[in-house]
Amino acid sequence: MSKYLGSREDKELAALAILESSIKQLASEFLGQSALNFYHESELSAYLMASLRNSPTVSEYANKIKMHLCHLEWPCFAGRSIDLVIWKPGSCKTAIEYWWDRSMCAKKVPLLAAVQVKRGPGRLASWANTDKDLTDLQNIYDSGALGWPVLYFLEWVDHGVQEHENDRKKYQAVQGMLKEWSMEASDRRVFLITRDKMGFAYPEGAWLVEPLPTGTKENID
Repeated sequence: MSKYLGSREDKELAALAILESSIKQLASEFLGQSALNFYHESELSAYLMASLRNSPTVSEYANKIKMHLCHLEWPCFAGRSIDLVIWKPGSCKTAIEYWWDRSMCAKKVPLLAAVQVKRGPGRLASWANTDKDLTDLQNIYDSGALGWPVLYFLEWVDHGVQEHENDRKKYQAVQGMLKEWSMEASDRRVFLITRDKMGFAYPEGAWLVEPLPTGTKENID
């Protein structure tokens, strides 16, 4: 078990491992021209959700109904939604109680994981857009009302970053800032992969499943 995850229950660890395995599988498909199969961020999020929903680990029964624990575009705050969330196991009865008002439901159901997915349009996302996603994730955690989930920031770049000097410098800058953010608290995870197999996953040793494809190069020469 990762030293970063403290005393989380076995069901929680199993669900997080499924999520990270799904990230790894998606990363293996987001290489070269195959990255063109994922045109929108929503397609990346949907891929992860479908993988999660195919696992019995990420569902439970409440009132004799099988309910999935993962959902897209979860409206945790007014005017802002999180790309993908996993409810904390055991929370489905709470969801049923508040389902009549989904905005209220989203503020009551505790989360195991909150995931923001970024897909730059041919380039690395700007730091302003990245920072907005990181802030949304941290606001969930800081609220205390949603159960202190593990926070994931995932970026998928349909572009090579090794050929041009400006791209190399931007990659190094983003790499440093995301690594620093991930190290500031134990429940933060960052991941980035480019179509030319550059990428990173931080903090090192925190992931239950290594998400980077074999042969991924972390640092620009």
